[in-house]
Amino acid sequence: MAFNWKDFGAAFLGDQAEAIDERTAEARLYKKEQKAAAIRNESLIRDRRARAQQAATYGSQAELLLAAHPQGKQIVRTAMASGMTTISELYEKLSAEANRPGMGGKLGVDDIEAVINMPNIPPLNKAMMDMSLQDYAAQTYGSAKRVTYDDQGVALPDETVEQTTNVFGRLLGFGQEQQVDRQLSKQDFGGGMSIAGINALAAQENYRSLIPGATMTFMNRNYFDTDQASDFVEQITDAMDNAITSDAGKAYIKAQGLAAGGTRDERLAAESNARRVLEMRAAKPLVDYYADMYHKGGMFDNILAASTIDRVMGEGYLDDLRKLYAIEAPDTDTTEKPIVPTTQPIVPELTSEQKEVVAENILADPDTTLDEKVVAAADTGNPEEARMKLIIENGPGPVAEADARRRRVEEGLPAEEELPLEDVVRAALEANDQDKLKALMDEHGTMVVFRVRAKMDAEKKAAGE
Repeated sequence: MAFNWKDFGAAFLGDQAEAIDERTAEARLYKKEQKAAAIRNESLIRDRRARAQQAATYGSQAELLLAAHPQGKQIVRTAMASGMTTISELYEKLSAEANRPGMGGKLGVDDIEAVINMPNIPPLNKAMMDMSLQDYAAQTYGSAKRVTYDDQGVALPDETVEQTTNVFGRLLGFGQEQQVDRQLSKQDFGGGMSIAGINALAAQENYRSLIPGATMTFMNRNYFDTDQASDFVEQITDAMDNAITSDAGKAYIKAQGLAAGGTRDERLAAESNARRVLEMRAAKPLVDYYADMYHKGGMFDNILAASTIDRVMGEGYLDDLRKLYAIEAPDTDTTEKPIVPTTQPIVPELTSEQKEVVAENILADPDTTLDEKVVAAADTGNPEEARMKLIIENGPGPVAEADARRRRVEEGLPAEEELPLEDVVRAALEANDQDKLKALMDEHGTMVVFRVRAKMDAEKKAAGE
């Protein structure tokens, strides 16, 4: 039987007509869906535009406050690339700093770096640096089509490939969705955007960092105001007073005066030097602590703090702190400074024979305190024998406590501060103070007392007792 071309052609064209109708219907539905999507996405794009505009405004204001910093533009763009809200945090931190009393609304490089913490400022290509802040924000917050650049700042071509259909395919109804896309890309939907443009933007993320790996955090700056200045002076004064009025401090001062011998003026001078030594030992840890905490908060520019450091530690010490923390001194200083010694006080060095004589005089003096005698006992020819006499006369507990106070004063610590727990337990064991031991066990547990007792037994065994 011969092949019937007419029947075949009629059947083929009939099938294709149905297929063309289906493709046309699908294209109409696609167009309808795209228009509906554009209506839904319009509000999303509007929100993104508002967010991008707000970010650009924050960035512009931050750039003004960063005018003194050579990398101000990079800092703003890095902030915008570090998180969706980081640019607003940057502006708020800088604004708060600039509006502090005495700042005059301006910030220096040190002020800026005191509140911004960036491991490093990532390099930006020329395209990003030349891009307006509005365009940068629009691409970041998804209200404009994002452009990818190479390392040299050259825009990379769009990877989207438009599919094309030949004439025969179009006759059969293929490529109708692509035709719809081209139509929608030209059809204005308002605001200068097409339906296809709105839907393409909506497909982007709400936020994308244009600098991968960018990070920025902020630090709370410790400001040295009048309250901190008052606390500083009060603590310094209390520490110095405690150092020279404690029993151990008085014993040290008296020993230095006796050691000087000679005339009354020489003894008074030696005692004065000894007081200065104790005062400086007590003040130095506090001065160093405050300097480390508040060196970026204006401590060295505070007149009360600066004059106190000069008076207590000598004028050169403040300059050393400025150098340590790379803080420049004020250009001019019209304030009157107190007259202070420019050299450290010197305590005379004694020979061992002189120390023994002074120590024996202190131990024999009935008016000296136990703390003074404990200090003197260490300088006798036989310290252990002198200490044992003191224990026999006063008991082991009081002697141990006085000795602990002596060690604290020598280390520049307050003499009356609470003793280490082991020393307290040891003193109670040596004095066989059962009430004290029971109180210690109730507060700290029985194992604390047992461990100290075992340690003391081991020490006695090692000493052959």
